[in-house]
Amino acid sequence: MSEVDLVQYDAMWRQRLDAILAFTARLTLVLAILLALAALLVVGNTVRLDVQGRAEEIGVVQLLGASNAFVRRPFLYTGLCYGSMSGLLALLLVGAVEFALAAPLHGLLRSYDDRFSVHGLHSTQAIGLVVASAALGWIGAWLATSRHLALARPG
Repeated sequence: MSEVDLVQYDAMWRQRLDAILAFTARLTLVLAILLALAALLVVGNTVRLDVQGRAEEIGVVQLLGASNAFVRRPFLYTGLCYGSMSGLLALLLVGAVEFALAAPLHGLLRSYDDRFSVHGLHSTQAIGLVVASAALGWIGAWLATSRHLALARPG
């Protein structure tokens, strides 16, 4: 550009920025793993409470010859629903945060001559979030029911 007199590249600043970006990416991954574990534990505990509340019914059904898979199935569906609804709620929260931060972020980006663009989750990422949360719900329900069925064998 003809209006520019001097351009100076600061390699040290670029290295620091790259280190900060790498740190925040790793921090985001660790937080995502911890939140996924928390979701797994919450769904598992909720289903465990449901299983304990229906323990007598489960015992009677097992005495009548029901298999573990038959007993486990409704709880797996419950865990799948809990996980799916949690994923949809997470999408709504991400959308609300994105909406709340859009104006200040746009002002910040204008100061950089709009060289950067910020976008939310793509449709494939949103679907992946719901599928992953449904899978976590199913796994939590499977663990809770399997543990109960292993400890409470009719005898």
